[in-house]
Amino acid sequence: MTTRRQESLDKYYQWVRDKYKETQDKVYALDGQVVKNQMKVEAHQRGFLEDASNAQKKDFEDELQNDLAQMENANMKIAEKKYKSGIKDSEPVDSRFKYAKAKQDKNIFEDDENDIIEISTEAAQESSGNEPEPQVQEVD
Repeated sequence: MTTRRQESLDKYYQWVRDKYKETQDKVYALDGQVVKNQMKVEAHQRGFLEDASNAQKKDFEDELQNDLAQMENANMKIAEKKYKSGIKDSEPVDSRFKYAKAKQDKNIFEDDENDIIEISTEAAQESSGNEPEPQVQEVD
């Protein structure tokens, strides 16, 4: 009877060990599924964030391109005005400073048609010793 009882207990203990191992295997399998699902969620979130970031970057670049286009249009208008008024970009920097100084000295005035007329004065002659004396010119 003790042998049969021992065999019954052994079978029971084996069954408990098998159930414990089966439960552990299920827990490991479920943990693996949870990790895989979490990885999928994180991959989706990374993709969403990357798409949102790219969309924001594209919007910002489009805004910059629009600003640059507006600035380019403004520059073209300024260049057209310069061309129409006869101001040359190739003038030396010194002459631009002299122009500004002469304007401060009120050696330049605007006529009724808003054409700039330069008048030679002593201040213009003092700015440079070896340059020829400027002549009165009407700029179209």
